[in-house]
Amino acid sequence: MFKKAPFGLKPLSSLFQRGMSRILGDLPYVLNFIDDIIIYSRNREDHAAHVKEVIDRLNEANLIINQDKCHLFSTQVALLGYIVDIHGKSVDPNKL
Repeated sequence: MFKKAPFGLKPLSSLFQRGMSRILGDLPYVLNFIDDIIIYSRNREDHAAHVKEVIDRLNEANLIINQDKCHLFSTQVALLGYIVDIHGKSVDPNKL
């Protein structure tokens, strides 16, 4: 019987989701789905503070952030097969 997940937490998506919800769930400007984290803000100053808070919490939990996969200060993101813009509407990817 393993005492730890031998391949990390990612294959155990429900457990990982629960852990991420405990780490970030009380932040009203953060949404997460497994290892995808969306941070939204009204302006750049708020966004910088929000990103810092999320990074601090992830560091406290000893989670590693892959900088190559981070897209900071974006006005649209690709998430779960959709492209979402600043108004929250999905955009036709062929129009980009």
